[in-house]
Amino acid sequence: MEERMGEASAGTAQLTVIGRHLHAGDPAPEFRLHYLDLADLAVRTLSLADSTGLVRLLNVVNTLESPHCQQVIKQWETLRALLPPEASVYTISMDPPQEQARWQDTAGVLHQVLSAHGSDQFGLDYGVWLKEWRQLRRPSLCLTVTTASPTPSTSPINYVSQTTQRLYKRFNKPR
Repeated sequence: MEERMGEASAGTAQLTVIGRHLHAGDPAPEFRLHYLDLADLAVRTLSLADSTGLVRLLNVVNTLESPHCQQVIKQWETLRALLPPEASVYTISMDPPQEQARWQDTAGVLHQVLSAHGSDQFGLDYGVWLKEWRQLRRPSLCLTVTTASPTPSTSPINYVSQTTQRLYKRFNKPR
């Protein structure tokens, strides 16, 4: 498994990121993540294939307990309201689904929050696993599908403002 230094830090300490480094155009790895279905309070699984045909924006955060992560999630929630119907926002953290649902309810976040709790597989597959913290690092990824290639591919994005600009250009082109 690939290990990289210099991509993540905490203060002055460098953290080790584990997993394959995804580049723009790489096929998006399949994932199976969990969420709490509020209709019957059952934990359900969502996979990448469940949103076939959509542009998926993956906002990966360490934990919902972090004020910084909460702020970023709320920025994505604001962005979600501006997106066309063929785009979906997902926030992914290591928090258990029950904690995620409680936080969503309290914070008023309506987009889907998914849990990688109990497994490091998502972090390893997407190259965002922090070895020292056993947590996910905080990148944002845009998974797109083109007519030339129905397989989702990745477009790494670092900041919400860049995401907004890219989406505006993508979805506001003359058709």
